[in-house]
Amino acid sequence: MQLLLDNELHLLQEEGYNPITKQMSKPRGTVEVHPNTLFLNALECALKLIKIAASTRADMKSMLRVAAEAAANTFSITKPISQIRRRDVVMLLEQIEHIKGDFSAHRYNKYRSYLMSLFNKLLELEAIDINPAREILKQKTTKKIRNIITIEDIKRINETIVHSNYNFWRFLQIFFHSGARIVELLALKVGDVDFKESRFKVLVKKGRNYTEMYRPIRASVLPLWQELINDSPSGYYIFSKGLQPGEHKIRYEQITRRWKVHIKDKLGIEADCYSLKHRNLEETAKLYGISVAAAGAGHATPVITMKYYAPGEMERMKELYKNSDVLIG
Repeated sequence: MQLLLDNELHLLQEEGYNPITKQMSKPRGTVEVHPNTLFLNALECALKLIKIAASTRADMKSMLRVAAEAAANTFSITKPISQIRRRDVVMLLEQIEHIKGDFSAHRYNKYRSYLMSLFNKLLELEAIDINPAREILKQKTTKKIRNIITIEDIKRINETIVHSNYNFWRFLQIFFHSGARIVELLALKVGDVDFKESRFKVLVKKGRNYTEMYRPIRASVLPLWQELINDSPSGYYIFSKGLQPGEHKIRYEQITRRWKVHIKDKLGIEADCYSLKHRNLEETAKLYGISVAAAGAGHATPVITMKYYAPGEMERMKELYKNSDVLIG
C-alpha cells in the first residue's frame, strides 16, 4: 500500500497529475520514470522512449497487454520497477504462456528479448540497477525447413497475375529481383532511386543499428522501375496506394493480404510472399555463385546468404566434395 501511495505522490508532485481531471499538466511527449514507478507503468514508459520499427512496437504493445493480466496473477503489478527481480520476470513469462495457451518457444524467446530491451532502457534511465531478464535462459527451438516457392509456381503467377492484377505483378517482379526486404521496398521513395547507376538506396534496420546502403537494379527489370516511377515527385513513395507512386506509405500487411487473395487462395500456392527472395538468391547462387547472391542481398558475408536464403548452396558444395579427391604421397 505504501508503494502505491509513493507512486501517487510522485505523480502529483513530479508529473503534475490532476486527480480530478485525471490528466498530466506536463507537456505532451514528456515521459519520466523513476525507481518507484510501478512495474507495468515503467515498461510502458520505456516502450515510448525506445526507437524501434513500427511493426515491432505494435508487437511489444500486444505483449504488454497480456503482461498486464499476467502481472496481476503474479502480484508483480503492485511492485515498483526497482524491486523487480529475475524470478518476477520468469513468473510473468510463465503466466503469459498459461494465458495465451499456444505459446511457442520462438514466441517465448521473442517476448524475453522484448523485455530485455525495455529493461535496458530503464537501466539507462537509472530506474533499475540490473536487467532482471538478462540471465533468463532462452528456450530451445527447432529450425524448420522453409517452404520455398518453386520455379513452376513463379511461372504460374507470372502467367496469371500479369493480366488480372498488373500492378501487383510488377511489384512482385521488382521485389523478386531486388534482393531487398518487403518493408525496405515499401519505405523506398522516388528520390532513393538512381537510374544513372542502376541502383536504389535502402535503410537497413538491424537491432539498434540503422545503415543506408545501395542495392543494384537488375537490367531485366529496369524497364519496370522506369515505367513505375516515370515522372513522379522525388518525395513520393514508389509503392503507395494501388502499388503506384504516392504521398502515403502503405503497410506490410497490404502486400501479404494481396498474396493470400491472389496467390494462395486463387492459385493454391502454399509458399509465402517472402519466399520469392529466397528463390531469387538460391537461383542466383546456383548460376553465378554465392558471393554474387550475397552482394545482391546486401549481406556482409556469403555465410548469411547460404545459411538463411540459399541452403541449396551447401548441398552443391557437398556434391562437389563427393567428387573431389586429395592425393597423399
